Amino acid sequence: EQYLMGESIAAVLTDFGPPDFKSRLRQHLAQARSMAATPRKTCRRCISGGLGRKEIRGVGLVFESYCDCPLGEVAKAYDAAKVADGGKANAEWLWHVSGVPVVLYDATLDTTPHQDIAALMRFPKSMDLVAGESWPDALREWRRGWFLRGAYGVGKTGLAVGYAREWLLAGMGRVRFRTVPNLLADIRATFNHDTGQRQEEDVVRDYSEVPLLVLDDLGSERITEANAAWVQDVFLRIIGERHDGLKTTVFTSNSSLESMEDRITPRLAHRIAEMCGPGHMKHVQGPNLRGRLAKE
Repeated sequence: EQYLMGESIAAVLTDFGPPDFKSRLRQHLAQARSMAATPRKTCRRCISGGLGRKEIRGVGLVFESYCDCPLGEVAKAYDAAKVADGGKANAEWLWHVSGVPVVLYDATLDTTPHQDIAALMRFPKSMDLVAGESWPDALREWRRGWFLRGAYGVGKTGLAVGYAREWLLAGMGRVRFRTVPNLLADIRATFNHDTGQRQEEDVVRDYSEVPLLVLDDLGSERITEANAAWVQDVFLRIIGERHDGLKTTVFTSNSSLESMEDRITPRLAHRIAEMCGPGHMKHVQGPNLRGRLAKE
């Protein structure tokens, strides 16, 4: 049973990550399968994940090393392959669960036609610093929010996704991508549910606490007289928490921030401006890239 658990976990993991990583992990899995074919006593040390456990007086239950059962071998093999891969496999896993649309999976800052903006959104490296600039200051500036506005199809979302990929590859933490209408739909879906289901506060907390949140199509949400107060309250709770916690947020919109003040309230527009700063408020201009791709 423990071996099958490890096998199922590993089967999922091998669907993600670069080919070299998958090849190494499959090799270790073959060894684990061979070990599993050998009858052995029931493992009493192993828990889910293949880590051994022991009791330490005054400390309690702690986990150490890897178990010698097949599940432990799988866990050890996966971690070894992940380290050898330089963390790229973990970034790929986080990318697949980020919510980025499949059509944009391969988008990077190298593929956008807006290289002037992409140059600012790339992860800062020491050799790229200007005279007198420290790397911590450059990183702090890079982690500020971004507000990308422009007409439909000019490449705003591609820039946002490219920045999100830079974020993951730099090991900065989880990413969540969501269009604003779908974010509101996620919260509405919690209404009238039993207490055992995810509640509104759970969803709001998820969006408030994720290290990087990409909010696509701000201003496209449907606001009526009946729901205006609720929509504005949701925005203030999520964006307000992110503002106060210095969480990085990337916004894309067809409209300027000033033109949306009546829609999202001047207070929220001011917070977004503070999060991004004037250097990260970009007007993305150009032809409709979606129309061009459709013709091709």
